[in-house]
Amino acid sequence: MKRELFVILAVTLAAVFALSAGAIIPFPGTVILSVTQDGEPLAGAELELYRVGRYGQEDTFLGKFAADANGRITAGHLTTGEYCWQDSSRVVREEFRVTGAGFVRTAIDLPASVSRTITVDGADITITADLSGGYLGEINDYGTLYLYEDTGAETQVCNGYVMDREEYETRVEECRGYDAFEERDGRIAAFMDGGYGNYTYLFPAARDVYYMLVIDNVTDAEAVAARVTVSGPDDGVKGDDYLGTWVVGRCALTVEKGAEENAYLVRVIWGNTAAEVSEWEYACVFDGESLTCSDQGVRRNVTFGEDGEIAESETVFENGAASLTIGEDGMLTWIDSEADPDLGATVLEKTA
Repeated sequence: MKRELFVILAVTLAAVFALSAGAIIPFPGTVILSVTQDGEPLAGAELELYRVGRYGQEDTFLGKFAADANGRITAGHLTTGEYCWQDSSRVVREEFRVTGAGFVRTAIDLPASVSRTITVDGADITITADLSGGYLGEINDYGTLYLYEDTGAETQVCNGYVMDREEYETRVEECRGYDAFEERDGRIAAFMDGGYGNYTYLFPAARDVYYMLVIDNVTDAEAVAARVTVSGPDDGVKGDDYLGTWVVGRCALTVEKGAEENAYLVRVIWGNTAAEVSEWEYACVFDGESLTCSDQGVRRNVTFGEDGEIAESETVFENGAASLTIGEDGMLTWIDSEADPDLGATVLEKTA
C-alpha cells in the first residue's frame, strides 16, 4: 500500500512540475516586443512578423500584430531560427533570433523626427519631419520625403520633393488649374479633388531652390504640411530688412509691414518736375529671396496745382509686377514689371 501511495505521489508531483515549467518556459519560443516613440509606449502600433529567409530565400510572413495599451506585442510558437519585426512601409526593421524554448525580448523605439541635409547647387538644404503621434518617415539622398501616418498598411500620406526655379514655376502654373488655388505669405496651396483628395504645397527653400509637398488621404492637410520644415542657408537678409525708405536721385521708395506674415506694402514716388510725379504701389510678399508682387502693381501719373493739391491723377496700369532685392552691398534693386519695360532696374540706398 505504501509503495502504491509513493508511486501515485511521485506521478502527481511530476505532473505539477511539468505544468509549472510549461507556464514559465513555453515551447517553442515566445517573443515579446516593446514599441515606443521617443521613449513613450506607442499603443496600437501595427508590426508585421517574418521568419528571415536565408540563402536568397524570401522572408516568410507570419502575421500582423497590434501593440496593446502598454505598447507591447507578444507572439508565440516560434521555432529555432531568425526572425524580424517590420512595419508595412518597410521603414522599421528589427531582427532577432529564437534559440529554443523561452522568452526573447525585443524593442523598437521610433524616432520623434527625421532629418537630412542635402546639397543642391552648392546650397545645403535641411529637410525635417515631425513624427510625433506614431508617424514614420524617411528621406533619401535626393531630399525626397516619404511620410506615413502610422505603422499600418497603406498609411503613406505625404511625399516631398526638391525642385529648381523652372520646375517650381511650371508646377505653380499647373496648380492654378486645380479646384482651389491660394498664394499666401510666399507659399502656394492648391487642392484637386481626385477621389481621395490631392493637396499640393509649394514654398522656397533657398535661392532658386524650392520644395513641394503632395498630401493625400487626410482630413487635415495643413496639419500634415506643418510637420515638414525645409531650410536653406541664412544669407542674413530677412523680410523686415526691407522696411524703411530707400532713395536715389528724385526717386523715393518706402516699404511698410502688411497685415499678413511676410506681406509688405511698397510705394515709390519719382519726381518728374516740380508739379508732376509718378507713383507705384505694390502689395508684395517676401519669398525668402526677394519682395515680389505678381500682378497687382498700380502706377499713376499725378499732377499738382499751384495750391499743392492734386489737380489730375491718371492710372497708367493696374496689373504691374515687381521684384525688390537687397544685394550683398546692402543696396536695394527695384525692377518693375513688363507693364513698364522701359524703366529697367533702379538701385537705391537706404536712408539712415
